[in-house]
Amino acid sequence: MKKQPAPGKDNELYTRKSIKQVSNPTQIVYTYAFTIYMQAACTFQGDIMKLFYLIIKAIILIFFVIIALINFHSVPFTYLPSQTVDLPLIVVMFGMFVVGALFGLFALLGRLLRLRHENARLRAEVQKSARLATQDIAAPAASDTTPATRP
Repeated sequence: MKKQPAPGKDNELYTRKSIKQVSNPTQIVYTYAFTIYMQAACTFQGDIMKLFYLIIKAIILIFFVIIALINFHSVPFTYLPSQTVDLPLIVVMFGMFVVGALFGLFALLGRLLRLRHENARLRAEVQKSARLATQDIAAPAASDTTPATRP
């Protein structure tokens, strides 16, 4: 079964230009109705996917809440060699999650800054190219080349 191409600017089947090229009025109506149907179907599928992702996120959240409610027992947490504190296990687990997330952010910070710098450099290069493309490159105007006479 051949898959229908997705609606978009590059697809001539779904554009108004292709509808105007059809000579039969019945074909125009069917083509236009098909265009509206495909756009609505794509929007509906997008909404279904958003709802699906929301349900998955809710299930994961409920799973972690259940784990948190089960793990309320106190555990000793040693933060210095002779310093110990009794904390609920979920607090220790959440704290370690936050520490891991911070380490991950710091690990990616160098690459992020390097990519931002490269992005700014490329944007400047594109703007420079656009300015050069829009300028008229013309030969310098001919100056008056008549020889001057010396008195």
